[in-house]
Amino acid sequence: MRCASKVSSYFVMLLVSAQLLAQSPYRTHWKLDLPIYAVGVSYAAVERLKPKAYPPLSVLQISQLRAESVGSFDRPATTNWNVPLQKVSDYLTVGAVGIPVIMQLDPAMRKHWKTNMVLYGEVLLLENLIKNITKDAVLRTRPLAYNPVVPLDEKLDIDTRNSFFSGHTSATAAATFFAAQMYADYHPDSPMKPVVWAAAATIPAVVGYLRVAGGVHYPTDVIVGYVVGAGVGLLVPYIHKKLKKR
Repeated sequence: MRCASKVSSYFVMLLVSAQLLAQSPYRTHWKLDLPIYAVGVSYAAVERLKPKAYPPLSVLQISQLRAESVGSFDRPATTNWNVPLQKVSDYLTVGAVGIPVIMQLDPAMRKHWKTNMVLYGEVLLLENLIKNITKDAVLRTRPLAYNPVVPLDEKLDIDTRNSFFSGHTSATAAATFFAAQMYADYHPDSPMKPVVWAAAATIPAVVGYLRVAGGVHYPTDVIVGYVVGAGVGLLVPYIHKKLKKR
């Protein structure tokens, strides 16, 4: 009898585990998801195809820039210039953005990869929307424009006026925090959760440091980018979990 009871309990556990794996913690809803995709994709297309509404800095404007006008917290960034570090930050950002996609190989997520990717698409679209609207509204001059060792052609690029906030940092944080939250939702009892969250917090911080050390952003750019990206990465799965419970 004891043996039969143990075997029965084992099969019950297997059935419960299989049922949990068959369920997604998220629910999509067209009334929420369709507008996000419509606005996000439309804005991204217009942003890419439409010329900027403002010109790049002129040679005269660049010659009149003084590092003393930058706040003391951000001012040290005006002496930084390191192209290799900028490239490393590019590679890290691309790698981080791919993490949630690779995670769909996880057996618990594989069956629901379409739902998960709908959510991830929203994360990327919202992060891009907030970032570009802010950049175009603030028009903050990058620290490289103040640095005499930076080539003039770099300073004359229109992107020199888009320092605030750091898109590399926000995109990385959005991806890693979304990935960590997704892992936690699919594996609520996993002992690996602290490691996953630590990695999610560390990767965008490293990218932010490289952007400052490379001379393309101020510390406040990456701090705000980190907060915005992490916020979007956490908010989207949170909302869709709430939809699941309704």
